[in-house]
Amino acid sequence: MQLSLGQICYVNSFPINYFLNVKNVKLVKAVPSVLNNLMLLQKLDISPISSIFYAQNFQKLQLLKGIGISAKGRVGSVILFSKFKDLEALNNKKIFLTKSSLSSIALLKIILTKYVGISCDYFFHNLSLNNRKFFKELLEDAAAFLLIGDDALLLDFPKFYNFDLGFEWFKYTKKSMTYAIWAIRNSFQKEGAFSDSLKEVIEGLFKAKEKTYKFFLGKKNIFSNVIAVMRSSYNYEKEDYFWFKYFKNLNYNFDKEELEGLKRFYEDAFEVGILKEKVSFSFF
Repeated sequence: MQLSLGQICYVNSFPINYFLNVKNVKLVKAVPSVLNNLMLLQKLDISPISSIFYAQNFQKLQLLKGIGISAKGRVGSVILFSKFKDLEALNNKKIFLTKSSLSSIALLKIILTKYVGISCDYFFHNLSLNNRKFFKELLEDAAAFLLIGDDALLLDFPKFYNFDLGFEWFKYTKKSMTYAIWAIRNSFQKEGAFSDSLKEVIEGLFKAKEKTYKFFLGKKNIFSNVIAVMRSSYNYEKEDYFWFKYFKNLNYNFDKEELEGLKRFYEDAFEVGILKEKVSFSFF
């Protein structure tokens, strides 16, 4: 048996995944919603999860303080595409949601319900870079639709207005928004197994975060080399400047400022009825 570690398959996690160096660990790459379910099914021991997923399952999980994926303002990869220039115009309109992330859906509903003050009809869509079958139907039927991750970054809809939800959240709250956090399931800790492997993974994650800031975002030549590897892995063709600008907006810390923003996110989610109870934080 090996310790199992989840990894987000989007490019926002590429630097952490690239610099991570651990042995005798089973790595599982997937979109956040799949990683959430695998944690719930006890098929993963430690993983980045959607921040709202922690709020819905905080009794079963412990967080790693110090590492997450957040942004203070524009994030670039959580986008609402709308036929209307103003969000207020979406009142009572149909909005299609991605199945890939719980946090982004919650964030959208909080912004529209609490801050914009409108009510919308929500449905799910299957639109992605790898599944464009529903393009025409979706574009004709939806007043707006939500994309996250690489889909939001790389798909372009010239006739639609783009609303970056990180920007909208910061505009109303002046808070950072944390999209993903690393968690360990409580039942795994009770099993008492793999303690050495767990220690190695946690140390490896923080070293990967350190290298992300020191080398990836700190040295242009190394950044270009790593981006070349990323392009090869994902077959994405955007220029270095596009990726540098994107990664510069991301924050891989999860400390006091990020925790304050996350608390506000949870308070708002409780207020609008997304969460049924208030959240308690438990750290490993």
